Amino acid sequence: MAIPENQWRIIWKAVEYWMNANNLSPQVFSQVMAGTQPSYLPDRIARGIKYGDEEITSDFLHRCIRIFGLTSARHRGLNDNLSDEECIGLLTAPLIKKIDQGKFQF
Repeated sequence: MAIPENQWRIIWKAVEYWMNANNLSPQVFSQVMAGTQPSYLPDRIARGIKYGDEEITSDFLHRCIRIFGLTSARHRGLNDNLSDEECIGLLTAPLIKKIDQGKFQF
């Protein structure tokens, strides 16, 4: 299943955030993502991060969640039982938090 194109840019920015947080280069991240269909080679990952226009699949999202360790302790094994929307929420949470910082709630 493909993720809507209007969400690709924020997801790629989140992938960049988590790659930096985990000290992963596009080459290493590509190796870790091996087996994802369609394949995500280093140049595709770099273009996705730079332009935000590379397709993101459900498989890619779920693998990112596992690779970056974003599933909770109650989820064990490879089947994380998360929806695509939940994966997007976990992946983009640090970016959303940064945007909301400095806003006061009344």
